[in-house]
Amino acid sequence: MAENLYPFQSALERPALRDALNAAGPLTWQVRDSIYYGVYLRAWHERAGKLRIYGDGPRYVLDMNDDPPAEVASEIQAYIATKLVPLANATRDPSALEMLPFPAAPLDLYDEAEPRTAPTNAELPWRDLADAWRTSDPALTVVALQVGTPTSFYSENPRQPEGHHFDSAGPGTTDIEIDLHSPELAARMFERTPQGAPDQRIMRSGKWAFFQNEGPAGFYRTCPQLLVLARKWSDRLERDIEFRLRLSADPVSSVKTPGKGGPIELFRIEAARAPAATPPPPRRGLWQRIRAALGGDSPRAAAPGTIEVDGVRVRRWLQDGTCETVTWDTMIRVEIMTTDEGPGSDDVFWVLHGEQGGCVIPSEAPGADALVPRLQALPGFDHEAMIEAMQSTQNARFLVWSREN
Repeated sequence: MAENLYPFQSALERPALRDALNAAGPLTWQVRDSIYYGVYLRAWHERAGKLRIYGDGPRYVLDMNDDPPAEVASEIQAYIATKLVPLANATRDPSALEMLPFPAAPLDLYDEAEPRTAPTNAELPWRDLADAWRTSDPALTVVALQVGTPTSFYSENPRQPEGHHFDSAGPGTTDIEIDLHSPELAARMFERTPQGAPDQRIMRSGKWAFFQNEGPAGFYRTCPQLLVLARKWSDRLERDIEFRLRLSADPVSSVKTPGKGGPIELFRIEAARAPAATPPPPRRGLWQRIRAALGGDSPRAAAPGTIEVDGVRVRRWLQDGTCETVTWDTMIRVEIMTTDEGPGSDDVFWVLHGEQGGCVIPSEAPGADALVPRLQALPGFDHEAMIEAMQSTQNARFLVWSREN
């Protein structure tokens, strides 16, 4: 991981370092607070995703994320040479790497306390995520825990000073961090190519605590829908959301519900179930089949904005009552279109091209979540392009699937 880190020393304190880098552009650095990293600086790079600067001076570490492509790494190295070094009067200091890895609290820290009640805040999508997993992956067992200062106001990082830490660096600065424990997802990480790799930023009780998220061996390559969810809700809440998969094959039953003062259990799927039988599609008469073949199978009108996804087609009803439709067997290309209008409005759209016509699905439209797993199951679906699209904040298009490929 060391090749993805730039350790340096600068006389500038963190606020002055942020202001100097922001004045020069093109990246915008913001103060963030994490249970694992403490207070740090974060910027979004169009192709690399999150960049972080750890430390509070005079020693810092710039983290360019896991295994960026060579051309992206070159862009970041150029930024370091032309912006960071001259503006911060930075000098390389390998001793700054001593602050890594960051420590994590023992898992049994709150076991003796009375269990906490899961939050009922309907604004957050945890129930929808659990329901989607139950439907799409019946063999999966998983427990999701919200950790850090949003749950208790106190940090579990022993390097943090005592006291309240939630938004202590300013409104909206504390990250929402979700730890996932799933032996099935962990097994898939080890079985994939390249094999899942540990995140060497965080260590618990002398062992690596999580799989890394980014890069070809990252968790987000196995579960890109979580990156979609993290991006959407980070924009909506104006607060960073991060999912992490624990590096453990222990059964979900071994994870106790934390006691008061500790993490909050968001949901638990403990008993794997046999997949439900898929009902056969309804039979249609000759006239209906002819109309469908000719593209004239008029659906019954639904409320504007309604999205329907089934085994035959994708539909979206517009405000004027018309319906955009594309069938799976006539679909030729899928793109993700992003805009620069977020986070106040939907800035990610799925564009489905058919042999005749097509369909545009806003990512936040009701029913759109059912579309993503279907698209990811298409042979040759480009997960890398999807992840790049989900990190985009500009007007752009990303081809994620085509019939010819």
